[in-house]
Amino acid sequence: MLLFVGVLGQSLQSVRQYPIRSMVATENSIFCGSDNEIPQHVITEFSFDLQPKQKLTGHTGPVNALFVNGNTLYSASDDKTVLQYDLQSGKVTRTFTGHTQPVLGLYVSGNQLYSCGQDNTIRQYNIDTGSLNKTWTGHTDKVTHVYVTDKYLFSSSFDLTVRQWDLQTGQVVKTFTGHTQGIWSFDIQGNNLFTASDDNLLKMYDITTGKELKTFSGHVSHVFTIKARGNDLFSGAYDYTARQWDISQGTLTKTFTEHASYVMGIAVANGSLFTGSTDTFIKKWPVTLDPNYKPTTTTGGSSGSGSTNAPQKNSALAQGLSLLAILPLF
Repeated sequence: MLLFVGVLGQSLQSVRQYPIRSMVATENSIFCGSDNEIPQHVITEFSFDLQPKQKLTGHTGPVNALFVNGNTLYSASDDKTVLQYDLQSGKVTRTFTGHTQPVLGLYVSGNQLYSCGQDNTIRQYNIDTGSLNKTWTGHTDKVTHVYVTDKYLFSSSFDLTVRQWDLQTGQVVKTFTGHTQGIWSFDIQGNNLFTASDDNLLKMYDITTGKELKTFSGHVSHVFTIKARGNDLFSGAYDYTARQWDISQGTLTKTFTEHASYVMGIAVANGSLFTGSTDTFIKKWPVTLDPNYKPTTTTGGSSGSGSTNAPQKNSALAQGLSLLAILPLF
């Protein structure tokens, strides 16, 4: 039996689609990528009231990560490819190949696409030509998430580390350790790195010094996805819950418990928390957000999901009773 500590959240709205593996928010939409157990793997775009807007097809395996850059969406899949979609036409405009195992994460910076995967590598492509520019090696287990700044590349792995690489030299300049099982995802906010791991823990590090600052304990199974927003930290896990944490205090502030299976995707947008689960439901939750948070130009994401369309900052929705709206599959 699971024991939930702290305030329990009630969802405002739900939509039933298919098992969810990945999720990302933009200024106007939520995108969700499918997990397994469906005939055709899809990515669906939803409005913030969870009305479906369009469906994107092309992958032949689960969609592990999403990244939106303007009117272009990139997706990483178990089928060993990254697809590029034009969001206006809904068509695949380029396929990036080279990985020999499932692609687990991706990030876009300028005209460069970075992807990482179960083959223990990070691969860098030219978006304009589709050509593979570089293969980054050094991790000794699958690489789950990648994030790029103006000078550095960050990557997480099941070798229990997050590594910081110099973009110019390709050398590892810092290694973040402390987890006792594989790291699924991370997020970066300011000078802080936040990690989510199979050891059921979230951790916070100082990027400059590499020192571990805090451990967030409360999940009772693997933590798959993580997002930092001001003083709020959100996580989704295999214990069927999403959780909200106070970063400065290091404490749990709310537990979201209505899912009946793994919470694989989370997104914070339009004053709400959105969660996606392998139970086939996407849920929208009211949350109280840090009023001092100012969106940056890039929102990092769990499982490689991210967007260069930063979510708009709006006032938090008021607490309310659950309003369940189940829409038909399409």
